[in-house]
Amino acid sequence: MKETNQTTTASALQQKTPDALRADIEALLSSRCTIPGSLPQWERAFTKLCMAWGRIEDSINPVHIVYSADNGITEEPHIQYPQSITYHHTVNMLHGGATISAFCRFNTIPLVIADVGINHPEPVGLNLKATTGTKNFTKEPSMSKEEYTHVWNKAAQLIANQKEAGYNLISFGEMGIGNTTTSAAVLSALTGLPPEETVGYGSGASEETYRIKRDVVRRGLALHHDAMTSPQDILRCVGGFDLVALTSSMLACMEQQLPFVIDGFITAVALATAYAIDPKVTDYALPSHQSRETGMTAALAFAHQPPESVMLHASMALGEGSGAALMVQLLKTIYYAFTHIISLEDIFKETLP
Repeated sequence: MKETNQTTTASALQQKTPDALRADIEALLSSRCTIPGSLPQWERAFTKLCMAWGRIEDSINPVHIVYSADNGITEEPHIQYPQSITYHHTVNMLHGGATISAFCRFNTIPLVIADVGINHPEPVGLNLKATTGTKNFTKEPSMSKEEYTHVWNKAAQLIANQKEAGYNLISFGEMGIGNTTTSAAVLSALTGLPPEETVGYGSGASEETYRIKRDVVRRGLALHHDAMTSPQDILRCVGGFDLVALTSSMLACMEQQLPFVIDGFITAVALATAYAIDPKVTDYALPSHQSRETGMTAALAFAHQPPESVMLHASMALGEGSGAALMVQLLKTIYYAFTHIISLEDIFKETLP
């Protein structure tokens, strides 16, 4: 049986209206020699990719971005690891020794490491930081308006650079000790949910440290309640620089017509924040996995991401974008299949004498 390359479809579908493009996508999918409805979630993902691009591309050309930053909330007693791990592990990612490094290397996904606030005088990877980490949000706002704006603009420019370099799918990861705490605080502020529904165990917390963690979030929310009048204010008051960069990047992807893959809890909270700023951002978002963190379901629900859109259920909570990178490889596989499987018409042509 010969392999049919559908690359001519890409040029044929340039400059289509959304309705016309969707009709062409449906026609392509329905013509493949698969049982109708046998790959429903992957058909939806394929459609979402093409609608985000505004055409059917010849192939997926992905890049993976990890934003690393330190959080002042590590001063609080529930944090079980030294803040310096952020720096050392980001160096490890850059040098190829981390899980995400292996995932990207094996799957030939370019890896970009961006320092948006590591507490170290020398930057690791791309230097996008305004300062060396946030403040303790139980005492003062996490960052100044100037610091927030600096990281926001740098992240948006990074996405524009990826588009200019020819990448058409972005996947996101993050690294930063304490960032499940900042993410829970942001999610509670966005949704009004109590810390009991947004705070998870993070990196192996005990019952006692889990209790302290909820109290830390509760105190931060109370301190900044009056100042948090917008999603941007929420990020600035109780968030982290990784969350600022992720939120800005997702909105920049929307502007650049770049679909993107989110990872676990932290990136889901960033998506929820981006959704609160512009709901259209979810037209470009592809969830990868269901993190075991408590607030993951709430973050996805707030961003109107239905449970069936989450492909991987593996109780992951590693960070780095490990689940997102796995999802990218699955998307590459299914995209190649849908654009190369022969049609039903071709089957009959090949079997005729």
